[in-house]
Amino acid sequence: MLRLLPLALLAALLAPEALAQTPAAGEVVINEILYDPPTGGASNEWVELVNRSDRTVDLAGLVLSDVGSSADALAGPQPLAPGEFLVLVRDEAAFQAAFPGVAFVAASGFPSLNNGGDRVSISIGGTELDAVDYDPSWGGTDASLERRDPDGPSTQPNFTTSTASGGGTPGAQNTAFETDTTAPTLQSAQAESATLVVARFSEPLDAASAETAANYSISGGIGQPASAEVLDDDASVVRLTLAQPLAPLQSYTLTASGVQDRAGNALASGSVTFGFGEGAAAVPGDLVINEFLYDEPTADNPGEFVELFNRTDKTFDLSDFTLNDAVGDDEPVTDAQVLVLPGDYAVIVEDGALFQALFPGVAFVEQSPWSALNNSGDAIVLKYQGVTVDSLTYTPSWGGEDASLERKDPAGPSSVAVNWATTTDPRGGTPGAQNSQFAPDTAGPQPLAVTVAPNETSLVVTFDEPLAPEAVSAGAFSITGGPAVTAAALSADGTAVTLTLASRLPAGDFTLVASGLRDLLGNTTASGSVAFSFAADVTAPAIARASASGATTVLLDFTEPVVAESASTPASYTVDGLGQPTGVTVLPASDGSAGTVVGAVLTYGAPFPDRQLLTVRARGLRDPAGNVRDETSATFFFGTPDAPLAGDLAITEIMYDPQTGGDGEYVEIQNLTADKIFDLRDLVLDDDASGDRPVTGTPSILAPGEFLAIVADLTAFRATFPDAPAVEADDFPGLGNAGDLVILKASGAVLDSVVFDPAWHRVELDDATGVSLERRDPRADANDSNNWSSSLDPRGGTPSAPNSIGAGTPAPPEGTGLTVSPSPFDASGEEGTTISYSLEAEASLVRVRIYDGAGRAVRELEGARLTGRTGSLLWDGRDDRGERLRIGPYIVLLEAVDTEGGTTEAYKSVVILARDL
Repeated sequence: MLRLLPLALLAALLAPEALAQTPAAGEVVINEILYDPPTGGASNEWVELVNRSDRTVDLAGLVLSDVGSSADALAGPQPLAPGEFLVLVRDEAAFQAAFPGVAFVAASGFPSLNNGGDRVSISIGGTELDAVDYDPSWGGTDASLERRDPDGPSTQPNFTTSTASGGGTPGAQNTAFETDTTAPTLQSAQAESATLVVARFSEPLDAASAETAANYSISGGIGQPASAEVLDDDASVVRLTLAQPLAPLQSYTLTASGVQDRAGNALASGSVTFGFGEGAAAVPGDLVINEFLYDEPTADNPGEFVELFNRTDKTFDLSDFTLNDAVGDDEPVTDAQVLVLPGDYAVIVEDGALFQALFPGVAFVEQSPWSALNNSGDAIVLKYQGVTVDSLTYTPSWGGEDASLERKDPAGPSSVAVNWATTTDPRGGTPGAQNSQFAPDTAGPQPLAVTVAPNETSLVVTFDEPLAPEAVSAGAFSITGGPAVTAAALSADGTAVTLTLASRLPAGDFTLVASGLRDLLGNTTASGSVAFSFAADVTAPAIARASASGATTVLLDFTEPVVAESASTPASYTVDGLGQPTGVTVLPASDGSAGTVVGAVLTYGAPFPDRQLLTVRARGLRDPAGNVRDETSATFFFGTPDAPLAGDLAITEIMYDPQTGGDGEYVEIQNLTADKIFDLRDLVLDDDASGDRPVTGTPSILAPGEFLAIVADLTAFRATFPDAPAVEADDFPGLGNAGDLVILKASGAVLDSVVFDPAWHRVELDDATGVSLERRDPRADANDSNNWSSSLDPRGGTPSAPNSIGAGTPAPPEGTGLTVSPSPFDASGEEGTTISYSLEAEASLVRVRIYDGAGRAVRELEGARLTGRTGSLLWDGRDDRGERLRIGPYIVLLEAVDTEGGTTEAYKSVVILARDL
């Protein structure tokens, strides 16, 4: 007999909650997380769930967890219809106060969500439905983290900070809600065996399309797989079972097309490269860094990359290698197997999407985390199982501005600038292909110039490229018509050699011959020569520098070696007011020159007066050439120096590319005060703001108004500037030829700093090697290009002396207008004339042109430079081609456009160009 159930009971059994079933993994996901509440403290943390399936599910038994703890399981029934939200909260009162009227479920034992990052997961019966490994970099400070697309992955970039006024949208659609319209991308493939390949996509996939075997194809004769299966626990991964086995130590390309994500977006076509088989062991030099981009032409486009080149007959697996910069940890290049065949390239990138947009079709590996390459210089280190296979340390002087640096010769050394050059490819690089600058070096090094040292018993020979140290010896050099070479010493940068001669070099014309020298690429010079001349020394020696080395001793430094007997007796010296010393100790030349000394220490019987500038005098100093100085003097100081403040000292001259190589670099500073005395032991000169090493450990004062050169190497410096006072730095900062930072500090405070640029040199200089940059006005902006220019001194600089270009900038005109001074002016060898202006606008784009008497434009001094209300420019009497103009009147036209109001100002003035004033 059929019995009918009561209608009430039947309705209850047919209700959605009665029919609801436990959800499967991925059907219910975490949609919003408040881990850092704006109000209410940690007690107001909450997590919102959403049902993204098409059926009602029962969340009875659901457990919310983080890394360290779990809430109690939810009591049932807990039905959740398709598209509905469930908000789990820690504190009922705090949540209701922040979001009144929003339905919620209080989760007993709610886990504490860490502000520094955590893993939030939901599970039922031991099955994880979803998990979000959030990080503060995702957002979520003082507001919730919202999921953009419920059907998207539980990773970045599918989460962002809520923009809701209350700090979140619990129980409602997220402010960041955005339907996915982007097709999935094929990110990687890895062969787990000869017949099994695992493909990883960028997001969870629609199972029907992802499991269609016809949507996949593998190169090398493998073809379509036998089957495709989406992983249960990660719908972005597909296992491909192959009908044909993979051959070992081969690279393959997997192509996928027609695969859809859960939103129905289909991949048109995507390909990745993978390999099969165990890679060979690598030794240093097998894989080399062949190209790298450290300075992207625009922000993050195409992202930094490093290209490797396999110069062996072996096959390597990139998963066995690490790649990092100077300070980064050893980061694996990839977790997947990627084979690099003999003669092949491997491109490792920071951002695959950016790289692919600029270099479509070029195979790459995206490394995460990526070690950012500094624009100011950095190291790149490639290791195989902990052993360095290749490495280099680059600086901006190598090139690579807005484009990649390419290795010229794969067989050449890595850390040598001459083996690298900026790409000429219009795309800004040639990743995955032969470099545009591919040019194996087959020529040996050649000598360029010879400089005679002040002692006249040594020479400095500069070369066109660094030399191999083991090839440098005295026997490799000879001087036609001159003394024999007894010793040869290579400079730190390898581009200069100091030769010691058997005797003094006489006056005359000579030829230096170099033979058997090798560069760092192994190329040998059979024979190379350079002619040079030497005039007899007619300059008498002098005291270059004096400093109190104690309360009763003063150290003297001579401008050149002097005959020992002329500097050894107390009668040769006096200190004003103190008379002759009680003793003299001479300092022999470091090169061992017999009978000569380079300095002396004078000892007195009583202490020097405290904080008083004293004058020491020397008489009868004689150099080996017989030149005698009747009297020479210098000042010194004993006592506590003044503490420098910002504005007391200025960087006034920079020699970054000397003729004698890096050892001849110097930086000149000036004491701008009228009454303060500073000690260089209290100063730091560096090319890094974090530097803290004093200029010198030897007492060395800087008197009021005094200029002083701080040099890399005193011997190399005096080869060009024999009479200039100077102090050799204990650790001179190497100055990059492409521009660099120079910073002067005291007690951690910055006194002055300059980021110099080679473009500050005079336009007519074809080659600025051996020419310093001089500052016009030490009290004006140190980083204004108009405040610097090339030295006009015939020696190439004016170290420890007033600058050749001076600070004679006339004051800008009162009110608005234009002044030109001097006029007339002589441009045949002097500085030129200065154009000064005052404008109405606070900020303007300025254009300045020069016209001749016929109204023809001959020079554009400024194109459209942003400037303040006042400014000045220099005109050297030349046209745009760098050629000298004829004497006569010229018209200066200045036009300025207000950057905010758009109004235009224009001013004219006449200047007379003359000669032999």
